[in-house]
Amino acid sequence: MNISLLFNLKMKIMEKLMFVGFLFFLVSCGPQIIDTNRINMMVNSSTVDCVGEAEGTCLLVQEGEMIGTENWEYFYYVDSIEGFDYEPGFVYGLIVKKSEIKNPPADGSSIRYELVRIVSKEAQ
Repeated sequence: MNISLLFNLKMKIMEKLMFVGFLFFLVSCGPQIIDTNRINMMVNSSTVDCVGEAEGTCLLVQEGEMIGTENWEYFYYVDSIEGFDYEPGFVYGLIVKKSEIKNPPADGSSIRYELVRIVSKEAQ
């Protein structure tokens, strides 16, 4: 075999390995979601002022076995369910994807919420 053919073959292999390594680098840079599940969530018709990392407005929510009880939890903040546009005056039944973020930002939540579907929307 010709030395230049071997050299070209090695270069092509190196290029492919570098490309695969670059892809692994890109994937590892973003927040990594390590656990995902879908939950049922109720969102109350009104919000409350709350203080967490900063002052803001909280939704009042129920998850799982809390649904249908008189107990509501603060959910920081009004826009923290991706894809959900809250409208005051309605009680919502939602299916939400809840994911744990492996390396969250220092000032952010370790849990990501994403709307899967609005099951119900009732005026109150």
